[in-house]
Amino acid sequence: EGGSAILLGVVIGAMTAFDMGGPINKTASAFTLALMAEGIYGPNGAFRIAVAIPPLGVALSTFVSKKKYTAEERNMGVSSAFMGLIGITEGAIPFAVKSIKTVLPAIIIGSAVGSALGMYHGVEVFVPHGGLIVIAAAKGKFWFAVDMLIGTVVTALVLHLLRPDVEE
Repeated sequence: EGGSAILLGVVIGAMTAFDMGGPINKTASAFTLALMAEGIYGPNGAFRIAVAIPPLGVALSTFVSKKKYTAEERNMGVSSAFMGLIGITEGAIPFAVKSIKTVLPAIIIGSAVGSALGMYHGVEVFVPHGGLIVIAAAKGKFWFAVDMLIGTVVTALVLHLLRPDVEE
């Protein structure tokens, strides 16, 4: 409850984004699935918000901060957006490979914010998948979408601040 729930959301969000679908992400997923088995769905809601934020945030950044990306990266932003909408965190990996120093902090911060907000707003998700495609299986649908959007915008903002302009 309260501050503890928000802190749990921050930790879940940061773990989710840290390795973009790797073992730390899967550990957070396993934790939330175990809680689901006990009838506790809030942490799963936070996780399912967080999985979509890295690819959506990177995609938004490529759309808005065009001077910070090559034409190839801007094109990859479209596929990253689709991956985010269906809850595939790995959509951020190609961007992280090219610029880990800017992408990793941005997606961790954005996912932590979105996930913490999901816990604060009492979002629950009753299925083991994320992204907007599972909104029908969420309690607190409005906040599910809004918290995901806020995390996405935070990610794009941090990327805008951290990434230098590119010269093509």
